[in-house]
Amino acid sequence: MTDDALIGRYSTGELIFREGDPGTFACLVRSGLVELYHPRGTGNIQIATVKPGQLFGELALFDGGPRMAAARALTTVEVHRIDREKFVAELDALDETTRYIMNELLTFVRETDPYNANERTSVTPEMAERIREMREFLRGVAFGRTLSQSPNPSTRTLGELLVFYAERRIPPEQ
Repeated sequence: MTDDALIGRYSTGELIFREGDPGTFACLVRSGLVELYHPRGTGNIQIATVKPGQLFGELALFDGGPRMAAARALTTVEVHRIDREKFVAELDALDETTRYIMNELLTFVRETDPYNANERTSVTPEMAERIREMREFLRGVAFGRTLSQSPNPSTRTLGELLVFYAERRIPPEQ
């Protein structure tokens, strides 16, 4: 990566972060392709290919928890890095309801980890109920779409992430 704190440049095959690393930043892909994967034994389980305009490592912005996957450059990649500390300082200004919803969503995502869903043999009845509740909540309210129209960049990012999870990350209905 270059010395510029906001822009990261990675060569083909270069590791951006490892699964389990502390989450101190997220990345918005400006150019190139990034692979998200789980290292397993002698191979990897690919979980996503991230393209220009897409975000990855976004849970780190909110909770700084360990990385749920590894990321590496599939091609020469340039990303805009979003520093967690700066993002959290802006989020602290949000109202209590917005912070509560954000924390509920993060807890849910970490609990269910949809990328690992294909490694499980079955989902417990309790987890199935939690998934159903969260799916209903995110689809049933326009909250995320409302936030994504905010003039505040942090609020707008939160709204975009809520919409993203509602549409793409929640495990499919069985």
